[in-house]
Amino acid sequence: MSAFSVEARGLTKRYRVGARGEEEFWALRDVSFSVRPGELLGVIGGNGAGKSTLLKILSRVTRPTSGEADLHGRSASLLEVGTGFHPELTGRENIYLNAAIHGRRIREIDRELDAIVAFAGVERFLDTPLKRYSSGMYVRLAFAVAAHLDPDLLLVDEVLAVGDAAFQRKCLGRVAALGQAGGSAIFVSHNMAAVERLCGSVLLLEGGRVAAWGEPRAIIDRYLSAGEHPRFACGVRTGRPQIVSADLRDAQGRPKGRLAASEPFRIRVGYVLPEREQSVHVGIGVLSAAGSPLFASEPRDAGLTLPGEAGEYVAEATLPGGVLLPGEFLVSASLWNEGALLDRQEPALAFCVDAGSSPLAPDPLRRRAPLHVACGWSLLS
Repeated sequence: MSAFSVEARGLTKRYRVGARGEEEFWALRDVSFSVRPGELLGVIGGNGAGKSTLLKILSRVTRPTSGEADLHGRSASLLEVGTGFHPELTGRENIYLNAAIHGRRIREIDRELDAIVAFAGVERFLDTPLKRYSSGMYVRLAFAVAAHLDPDLLLVDEVLAVGDAAFQRKCLGRVAALGQAGGSAIFVSHNMAAVERLCGSVLLLEGGRVAAWGEPRAIIDRYLSAGEHPRFACGVRTGRPQIVSADLRDAQGRPKGRLAASEPFRIRVGYVLPEREQSVHVGIGVLSAAGSPLFASEPRDAGLTLPGEAGEYVAEATLPGGVLLPGEFLVSASLWNEGALLDRQEPALAFCVDAGSSPLAPDPLRRRAPLHVACGWSLLS
């Protein structure tokens, strides 16, 4: 593995939008940064901040309107689900196709084929057309190909959110090992715990511009404390069962990103079923700012059974006030059936809770805990 470095200078990407292209949309504006050999750079920001556009430019999928990026060495990228794959080809054929797109020779792929298949866990489906794969299987195969072709730089977008928790841990371990071996990575994620654990520095994008760049904890705290990230909307419809939206609202149904501790609130999750699904379920999880699970809920908890007919649906959870103590929180959204996880966005949302007029002030005991449980107390002696 050779030393790899990235130097981005003034990257700008402008699109023409509107029915007649009469409006300008700036996906990136004057973005500059560098990645040294062995460095793992995290890129965070709200939906539409420019994160995916940045990776597409670095991957040579799209050209910048202005500016330039110098990349030295061999790179591999994992962008949107299905990028570089053909649904009519088998898993085996797609491994060779995707590796060829990354400029690898057949003999290189032959050497790594068994390791790729084992890492992805798709042995039984290796000669099955990809159109029959779930989103999770797509991602496992795509990451396995990208990570096993000895890249100097690995570019990873948010697609890891589709995989299950065990596979995410395996992927993060692979990214960490890449950095320890002298490789580099640019890691786009909403998983703040993973970003803080893996990355030596973090780039925060807001509205296509670099809002901050530096030590992970400070940049992550700035991002979460803004309290302006109450919505999620999917960028690409995959044609498979999928979470397409999520938002946080107050008791009156108004979108919010900051709540008072005593304030009840709602979490809405939109999802689509392209065709009938048996025993489909949707659920939410509330996590700490570091990504630790706090509690989870699904409609079955309230005795509600979800329809399985093809269509687009919105499920809403109502949460009482006085449960979350002041701090920053994340929300994950999952869609599954009895056989498999169909989609997961983790996190889909970030929001803040303020003390407000709540009597639950952050005293020395509660300051260490994110939840408040109303316990019964009595004095026995």
